[in-house]
Amino acid sequence: MRDFSSFLSPLMQEFVTFQKASGQWNESTYAVTLDRFDKYGEKQYPDACELTQEMVDSWCCQRKTEINNSCVTRIYAVVGFIRYLRSRGKTTVKEPTISQKEPSVYIPHAFNEAELKNSSPLAIRYPDHMREDSYCSAQQSLFSFVCCIVAESERVKHVCCEGKMLIFLRAF
Repeated sequence: MRDFSSFLSPLMQEFVTFQKASGQWNESTYAVTLDRFDKYGEKQYPDACELTQEMVDSWCCQRKTEINNSCVTRIYAVVGFIRYLRSRGKTTVKEPTISQKEPSVYIPHAFNEAELKNSSPLAIRYPDHMREDSYCSAQQSLFSFVCCIVAESERVKHVCCEGKMLIFLRAF
């Protein structure tokens, strides 16, 4: 468990214990966000002894460099913390409004032949004789199947270049 250092430390520890007990705790997002909010409160409001609306509003407002989705991710744990406190009568601070997440836009990168050759030893090149009609439909069916499985993770890219079919596997 993280060691919080601001005046909110005991309340944050209670919240973390509650979240873990209810199976709602996410170490990679909630813990990091609460830790940052704790440090923010300690730095910006060193003499504070209770959570105020000004603290919450200044932390939860969207920053100039943020897109909507990153703002939602950044404030969501703090909103959960405020809901927890309000449900137990430990604060009167109102939770900020959470904007709707926007659908993410994926813009594929068009690889040129040089990038494909230099980028990974995992590039699989099919010989020209496999481009004949008898193989082509089987390849396309296989490729469609693979794309359906891994499209979300972007681990497979398909490129047709100068009559050669390429499947490009990204190395992670």
